[in-house]
Amino acid sequence: MGLVPLLRKNAVLTTFVDRHLFSVPAVSPIYTSFHRAVFSRTMLLMLSRGINLMETLTIAIDSTGNQYLKDCLERGFRRMREGGGLKDLFAEVPLFCGLFKELALAGEETGALPEMFSLIHEYETEEMNLSIKRFLGLVEPMLILITGIFTGTTLIAMFLPIFRLGEGIR
Repeated sequence: MGLVPLLRKNAVLTTFVDRHLFSVPAVSPIYTSFHRAVFSRTMLLMLSRGINLMETLTIAIDSTGNQYLKDCLERGFRRMREGGGLKDLFAEVPLFCGLFKELALAGEETGALPEMFSLIHEYETEEMNLSIKRFLGLVEPMLILITGIFTGTTLIAMFLPIFRLGEGIR
């Protein structure tokens, strides 16, 4: 059995790792945008099919692959069931802030939640793509350097014995 399935069995460890993945410097913007995009896409699809908000949220929470995010959403969902709105849900989820939160709340007030989640999904997908480009811009030079060092070391290791062989003939 692999290491990842063993780690996934421990709920505390899984939540700890999932929470801290949102704070890894180079990967955090990609990871955050990805989860926002997945959540907004699920909400968009369910709401546009006519499924009510509470059922849609239940499905969206279950489809989340991050245990920390799922725990936050479940706490917010409990607060929302007690008589609140999306504002109460987003109060428990620190990842859903800024434009994401404002557009969703505006959609709730105007009754245009599917349209707002469509805008959120487009925005978060674009943010994720830009974050990936930035990350690759950081990683690419390092990969070129590592490849150059590896190639140079291999060439020196191949030719050094040949040069030493020539020195022994004289």
